[in-house]
Amino acid sequence: MNNTAKNNSTPFIPFLFLFGEKSEKKRVSIETAKRNTYSVLIISNSCDIAPKVNGRRLISSKEDHELHGYGLKSVATTLKKYQGDFDWVYNSDSHLFTITVMIGEIKGK
Repeated sequence: MNNTAKNNSTPFIPFLFLFGEKSEKKRVSIETAKRNTYSVLIISNSCDIAPKVNGRRLISSKEDHELHGYGLKSVATTLKKYQGDFDWVYNSDSHLFTITVMIGEIKGK
């Protein structure tokens, strides 16, 4: 993939769908898989405009940045609790924003 921006922070899933609102060619794909002891969720969404980032963090496109972004921290905390992690990548060639979420095996199930 050329011209990619990559990050270990991921937006909360409803936020991901907002990226495609202004896309010329709207498309969403959702895939699930099992890799070793991890459940994997991969969501891709059309996104004509690259997301705003500050270092390794996504920046809210909403007017009041101070009141937004707490959901991402909650997602990170929850995933760590279940030995999970997440990553995102934006491909400016294909105009796709993709999130990969991995959740470790939950003990006792």
